[in-house]
Amino acid sequence: LGLAVPYGGDYERLRPGEPPPSSLPVTGELSYLPEATMTARSFEHTWEYGQPTVFLRERPGDRQAGHLLVSRHRDTFWMARHGMRGSGEGLRAVTLDGRTLRFELSPRAADTLETETVFEIRLDLPPETVGELRAALSGILRAVTRAPELTGL
Repeated sequence: LGLAVPYGGDYERLRPGEPPPSSLPVTGELSYLPEATMTARSFEHTWEYGQPTVFLRERPGDRQAGHLLVSRHRDTFWMARHGMRGSGEGLRAVTLDGRTLRFELSPRAADTLETETVFEIRLDLPPETVGELRAALSGILRAVTRAPELTGL
C-alpha cells in the first residue's frame, strides 16, 4: 500500500549516510468496494473516427466527472468507465428497464472496469433522450460478433 510522497520525496531519501524517514503506522482493515451504480444526467451519441459511441456522464459538460462509454469498431464493442480502463469482452447482458440501465458483466470484465458484475445506471434524462439512448445502444451492440443479451432495447 503506497502512501502519498511529496514531489521530490523519493530523491531526498537518496542522500548518502542518512536513514530513510520512518513510515507512518498503518492499521485497520483494508477493503475495496467497487462501484455498483452511477446516475447519468447527460447522454451523447457521436461518430468519432467513424465509430458510433455512446457517452453517459454524471455531470453534463464535465469531462472529469464519472462517465461510461460504449463504442463499436467493426464487429467488436468497447466499454470503459472514467479513468479510461476498458474492456472489449465480458458483457453478458444489457437491460433497459424504465429509468434503469443494467449491465451484466463477467467477473474479469467487472474487475477491469472496477465495478461489480451488475452495474446499474440510473437515468436522470428526459424521456425522449432515453429513447435516443435505447436506439443508439441497440445499434452499437446488435452489430457486434458476440452480442450480449439485450432486454428493453
